[in-house]
Amino acid sequence: MASNSVNSILSEFDRILLELSQDPTAVTYWEKVADDLKLLNFLRSEINSEKQSLFIVGKTSTGKSEFHNFLLDTDDKVKYIFKASNKVETGILQTLQHCPNKDDAHAEIIVKDWEELGKVIEIPEVKPEKYLLPLNTVENIVLLRDTIMAKKENNSFHLQEAVHTINIHHPLKYFKNFIFIDTPGLGSNANSTDHIVRSHFQGKSYILWFLDASQRTLSGSLAVMANEKLLLDKNFNRIKFIANKFDIREDDERDLPALKNEMVKTFNKGLKEIYGADAPEEHLIFTSFKNPKKDLGGSNTCDELKKLENLLMVSSKAKKMTNIESLVLVLSELLNHLSEIIIKEKKILIN
Repeated sequence: MASNSVNSILSEFDRILLELSQDPTAVTYWEKVADDLKLLNFLRSEINSEKQSLFIVGKTSTGKSEFHNFLLDTDDKVKYIFKASNKVETGILQTLQHCPNKDDAHAEIIVKDWEELGKVIEIPEVKPEKYLLPLNTVENIVLLRDTIMAKKENNSFHLQEAVHTINIHHPLKYFKNFIFIDTPGLGSNANSTDHIVRSHFQGKSYILWFLDASQRTLSGSLAVMANEKLLLDKNFNRIKFIANKFDIREDDERDLPALKNEMVKTFNKGLKEIYGADAPEEHLIFTSFKNPKKDLGGSNTCDELKKLENLLMVSSKAKKMTNIESLVLVLSELLNHLSEIIIKEKKILIN
């Protein structure tokens, strides 16, 4: 349940939005506040949810889509929902959470522009703000994965223009009491979502930060972390680093335990240069979602995920991680930013 401070700020947002909806000139600056409203709606949903959030970040090709598909309670790759490709970058917020029945699996698409979405979905007579796409057939899964969410060459459909958010509900193998939040954000080419990622870090989320462990060094991942030092400073205790693709080291003849020790040393050295301290051992988790049962030097991916899930569950119960003070700060800054844009635009209109 939200605190009085949070409810007060949300009430002020509602007052401003009602005022805008009654202002015939508001169309001139809706586009300018679109990202702020996207974040506001997102924070509202998190405040009202009883589930803990797990925020997914990392450079492209670190295996975030493989991770999401691995979580799905299906071994049929045809029914995988997320497109695992180096060329795919989603410029919108996506969420994934557990639903107990496969027949109830669906994608809740928060529509921004029905005309644009109508390029890939038949437009209903009554255009809802939330369009529910059942995911109990291969046909609908392919539509969502390969046409809506994935960027295709020579395709005039623009996902970011059509959709605010896609919320996917599907039976999961792990983390059934959590909501996964995915966005390109940090280190990607979709800069439009960067500020949403940074703002949401200040909420109550845990953060799973994906690293490419198939490389000889973690230089690419560490470079992104260096650019986001402020995030590390503020949120370090809530970040778990996922060293994925760890088993793909064909050019290296050393055994995996030796490679793991070397990577831990490299990671700690780089992190110490950025953050000024070593990462606790449990902050760095080694995985391979293509070979989840393969031994990675003392443990496998399935074991690591079960251990991580238990750790986060215990931490959630102990700390409750609602972080109301941080949430109030984020909402206050967002409210000020929205107000500044509106005031500036009104001055332009008057002049």
